[in-house]
Amino acid sequence: MSNATGQWDADWNNVDILQMPKNWARWIETSPTILALLAIWIGLVSAYDIYLTIKFADSLAYLEQNPVARGILNLDSIHGMGVEHLARFIGMKCGGTVLSIGALFMISHWKHHLANLAAGGVALVQLGVLAFLSFAN
Repeated sequence: MSNATGQWDADWNNVDILQMPKNWARWIETSPTILALLAIWIGLVSAYDIYLTIKFADSLAYLEQNPVARGILNLDSIHGMGVEHLARFIGMKCGGTVLSIGALFMISHWKHHLANLAAGGVALVQLGVLAFLSFAN
């Protein structure tokens, strides 16, 4: 048996099987990779939402169910509804996404585990948004 294999066997024998989930949770809690993946997910769902906003621009005033979004749309509805009249609405959607993701990364410089927890919450909300956009009639 080589020294490397012997060391691996010794390390494996010292691993407490009950400690492994706690170590994985600690890694997920503090991993910058997890934060980056969650930020990408948040951005992708937001991009899909903006795509649908543009695709259904002509009927968006009737389809939109978010009261805040309806208020923003009403600001632009003076000139009619079409893609060219959604600039403020789409800009606010993009700005909100950029600010949210930026805030998560700013928090990560302060307390990384809080940023991952917050990003996980936002990602779950985005999962609900994606389900609603995909399956609502």
